[in-house]
Amino acid sequence: MKAQKARGRPLYDHSWRVFHAASSVKSDYSLSGNGRTLSVSAHVLDRITKIAPLPRKKEEEKAFYKSLRSWYPGRARLADIAYPPQPSTAVPEALWRTLLTNIWLTSHPAPDACSDHFANYLARISDSASEANHDLRCQNKTDPQEGDIFAIAVDDAGAERVLFVTDKGYLGLGPARTEVGDVVSLIAGTHIPFMLRKGAPGWILVGETYAHGVIYGELAQKVDFKKIEIV
Repeated sequence: MKAQKARGRPLYDHSWRVFHAASSVKSDYSLSGNGRTLSVSAHVLDRITKIAPLPRKKEEEKAFYKSLRSWYPGRARLADIAYPPQPSTAVPEALWRTLLTNIWLTSHPAPDACSDHFANYLARISDSASEANHDLRCQNKTDPQEGDIFAIAVDDAGAERVLFVTDKGYLGLGPARTEVGDVVSLIAGTHIPFMLRKGAPGWILVGETYAHGVIYGELAQKVDFKKIEIV
């Protein structure tokens, strides 16, 4: 379907102009004389601490769940854990919106009803449906057999991407070649955040990223932008 294919496009495609991470900030860039260095105005937001490749096969789903659940250790239910960048939001909502890049078919932002699809998906990829019910405090019974609806959407939105979490707790989808230690950055004038890697000298561009809590310009006017060089 055309709408489904749109979710798999690169984040810099015109169809992703629904995002405006730093588009409200005046762009300021220049290219070096030899064309090898791009100078931009940027804010280095946070460092990647953990990565989980998205499952491409059903057999990989349980390992993905275990990796993801290990990011939030302890006996607390996911539904009771606040999403650090947005304390009024619980981790499950931040997670399912991240996995969908907050787009569901032709709807943006993804409707709240997607939480039910996510609950079924979690029941499918966890060790048991009762575990998912407990973690999410589900009022309605989950159905693992219906989890494929969300799984298809994740496979589409997350093509060639990995799920990550940062020092400050930001969740996001980064390029497949993202590594622990890379940083999520806002570049003045752009609609989406970018993943950068420290080089010697300057920074290396890893690729575009979705980061929940900054993708709509939540921080653009609250942080300082400084000149950096991308090599």
